[in-house]
Amino acid sequence: MGHPINIDITFCHYQNHEETLELSWELMPHLGALVWLKCLKKIMDSNTDLEARFAGFRHGYITMDYLGENINKCVDLINEDGRHHIKERYEGKFSQEFSNAIHHHFEVLVGPAWQPTEFYLKSPQDVKRAILGLNQYIHDMEGMDRAIATAEDCPDRVHTSVHVEFLKKVRYEIPDEAYDYFTINPKFGDIVLHYAQIGKSLLEIYLDQDEDVEEGGIQPLRSVTGEFDIFFSGLSMDSNFEKDFHNSLRENGYDPEDKKLALGFLPVAKFCPKGEKSVSQFQEEFSQFLGMRKIKIRQGQTELLAKEFEVIPLDFEKRFHNYG
Repeated sequence: MGHPINIDITFCHYQNHEETLELSWELMPHLGALVWLKCLKKIMDSNTDLEARFAGFRHGYITMDYLGENINKCVDLINEDGRHHIKERYEGKFSQEFSNAIHHHFEVLVGPAWQPTEFYLKSPQDVKRAILGLNQYIHDMEGMDRAIATAEDCPDRVHTSVHVEFLKKVRYEIPDEAYDYFTINPKFGDIVLHYAQIGKSLLEIYLDQDEDVEEGGIQPLRSVTGEFDIFFSGLSMDSNFEKDFHNSLRENGYDPEDKKLALGFLPVAKFCPKGEKSVSQFQEEFSQFLGMRKIKIRQGQTELLAKEFEVIPLDFEKRFHNYG
């Protein structure tokens, strides 16, 4: 029997990129994971950039006010364009209502991934960047808000995550058999498929208590792109949460036994930690490495593919320039 496939990721200090931390994952043995790896290899073989976002790491340089300032820059650019007005602004206090409203503006402005709106397609580059910024910064604000609230009572249950997107991507449908592996309880450090489409999953809508989302905005995950998220979280959903979630689905006309609803997340690689640390200890140490420099794929000690990426700061002025 051959060695398993491993994915090694090198993170770096957000200012000193030579100060690094390498972590490793083992590919899971199911078809969905293999399709994801195929996509990732194609991306790494191409000439494309990587955007890595780090959500909920309250010990790092990213603060709620920092994210809010970037949201306001996006709002100002869209309003100055004159075709769509956003009344909401960050004024020092975050709320889920504010978050849902901003995300709704994003969905209206950009449209589904397979059919962008005329508004988006005809927008100048700075407005396109601002529209994309609405989505990314508001999700980061949600993550930070939940992290701060949880840390007050249960520091080992704080949810932190890394979200990795690529400027150019390939897209395959999720294999039917992979829907068996969706879960609302990914394990600490799991790599899961990134939600690489416009809209919200049913779990996200439930967690956000989002009553503004339109029917067309409810989109179970259907595609694999090679993009991924990592959950460095001590949070797990207990049986009562699952029961309440399923009851809510039934009340809204969904069958929780329908695997095509893609409830939760699809793990594709499991974390291989070095040593034993509490969740809060790991998160505090990792908060100093909020940049991603390199991805390597290997089998045993044999390197199969490796690629280094430019570390792009989170500031709005420096992001999204290559998006079209």
